[in-house]
Amino acid sequence: MIPTVSVADVTAALEQIDREGVDKRRASTKFCLVVDGRHYPPKYVASLAVGKSGERPLDPHLFGGGAETNALFASLGFTIAACTCGGLAEKKVAPKAKKELGPKTPLGPKAPPVQPKVARPKVDPIAPKPQPAPPAPSRPHPSHTPAPKPPVPSAKAKSTRPLRVALVVSEATEQRQCEGRFPEAAIRKLISTGAVDLVAFPENFRRCGPRKNVVATVRSIAEDLGIPVVAGIYCSDEDMQCAGYWNPSPERGETREHFYAKHATSNRLAF
Repeated sequence: MIPTVSVADVTAALEQIDREGVDKRRASTKFCLVVDGRHYPPKYVASLAVGKSGERPLDPHLFGGGAETNALFASLGFTIAACTCGGLAEKKVAPKAKKELGPKTPLGPKAPPVQPKVARPKVDPIAPKPQPAPPAPSRPHPSHTPAPKPPVPSAKAKSTRPLRVALVVSEATEQRQCEGRFPEAAIRKLISTGAVDLVAFPENFRRCGPRKNVVATVRSIAEDLGIPVVAGIYCSDEDMQCAGYWNPSPERGETREHFYAKHATSNRLAF
């Protein structure tokens, strides 16, 4: 019985035979393994293929040729042909067909070929000579041609839709009690429906220490709501009313942040 071998094992065995040849004592008698027009002895190839699979080459006395060996190669997709050449790895080339010759013609002196007469145009010695055509204008190479510039968007292309602002009214009446308090649920509902472009909070909405923290304070509100926000901020360190603006996702040409400062202190001054 022949152990299991793979197509790669058989290919390696054929390469060994191509390098070293076939011992005449291992030549086949009735069948040949045909690969790319070359004939190989099937039983010898099977013995070497077993050795390529990690075992020792199979002793030819331990398995039979003919049907058993042919079935192995047929299962791997190889071609087995009835042949008595012995499979000595010689490429079989079909004999060239002989050319059929026609009846011989009697030999004799060849007549010189007849040259056709060509009429030459008459040249008028007085007529002016034709002038050569002017050269065609040279075209620039495609690699030297400058790429077309992209169109510049005009100002008219921008959206003319009015800005939709939500003015937040405090829920408390006293100024000190309204700090940070607003109808958050109603504002978030407007934002989720896309009905608002900007949320504006009143003066003294939040408190911060130094003036440099104004924009950061407004940024935390804008990123929490996910929309541009402008809000009034009281700077306690400087006793000053300010305002900040923050856009969490500005488009091209839009402002991301801005700081506003009042020039005077007043309870009714708006930004």
